[in-house]
Amino acid sequence: MRLAQSLGMHRSASRHTTLTPVERESRRRTWWVLYFFDRFSASKLGQPITVRDDDIDVEMPSMDGLTKDEMAEFLDPQNLITNIKLAKIIGNILTHIYGIPKATNGLYIQQVHGILKQLREWHDELQPDMRVKERGTPRPVASLHLAYNQCIIQTTRPVLLHLFKTQFQLGNKAREDALPRQNFSSITLALAESCVNAAQASSRIVEGLFLDGSIATFGYWDAHHIFSAAMILIMSAVMKPTAVNSDHLETLLSVLRSLKNDGNIPAVDFCERLSDIQARVLNLRATGRLDGMSFDRPPMITHTPSSLPKEVPQAQDQAFQTPMSMDNGSGICESAIIGYENVDILGNPLIGSFLDGNQVQWLDVLFTEDGTLREFASEIEEPFLFR
Repeated sequence: MRLAQSLGMHRSASRHTTLTPVERESRRRTWWVLYFFDRFSASKLGQPITVRDDDIDVEMPSMDGLTKDEMAEFLDPQNLITNIKLAKIIGNILTHIYGIPKATNGLYIQQVHGILKQLREWHDELQPDMRVKERGTPRPVASLHLAYNQCIIQTTRPVLLHLFKTQFQLGNKAREDALPRQNFSSITLALAESCVNAAQASSRIVEGLFLDGSIATFGYWDAHHIFSAAMILIMSAVMKPTAVNSDHLETLLSVLRSLKNDGNIPAVDFCERLSDIQARVLNLRATGRLDGMSFDRPPMITHTPSSLPKEVPQAQDQAFQTPMSMDNGSGICESAIIGYENVDILGNPLIGSFLDGNQVQWLDVLFTEDGTLREFASEIEEPFLFR
């Protein structure tokens, strides 16, 4: 990125440039690909973005000014533009949710409102060929939607953690003034549910990639998405165990174990972390610390997951694995996906009303005071607040 900036690739070309139309378009596309990977990598590694959007005025990729022969040298720019728009939202998440707090940033809920609204608009504008299918989803489309789900997870994850901490009174010391269950607003519960729904949606995509043989066996990003989604489903499973969450979590752990066995180095580390979390949860359950109150949630968008080879042994003490499907004798669990192509993570009517409203209110005052965002501002145990 720094080299590209030093070449001025982030700036619009001068009218007096000597570049040919093909060279100009190649320059634009090179910049925007670098831009996407900068935002994408920063969101996974807990780093700040390299360049602000306000400092960029280079045009989006297009076919304008190209002859038919010149157009043949380039792919349709629409797919790249879709990725660029999502990358801009990723940058907003890093800056406004996980950046250094400023007085001008406003309340966390205001930032959540703005980012989720951007994500909903981005999703609504997707072309049919850029949407996930039950089977045979192109690998680039699957990667795009894994990134989209991750954006929702990163935006709403502090809300879920807040409920988790409150339910089990976790932290340096239990809060005597913690809000009772009935005082949590419906929008709080709906936002937490959106986080879980996004993790479930990632599980479905990972499952499809695994069955189609298109998962990145030695890659980092797929393993990271699996780990991130599994963490959310673990919290949800501990708070309120359900068959749906159990199946999704089993899917993710099975694929992650398969990647580990195939030699995926990040998967080895992620498996160790999840095993450590599992041991800690078992210890908390044994000491009675997980016998907290339960929160009612808005209705969930559920599905019955399709099959995966059972890579993870089903030990009796594995707290996060409760498979609900029946083995057909071949090591494959038979079940069907319900509404796979029509799952809308932000489709809860409460979320819709929240995003459509101009007056943003947050009733759970303690959320901004209990340090939840700071304590959970790390995804892979590295600082996510840029201090």
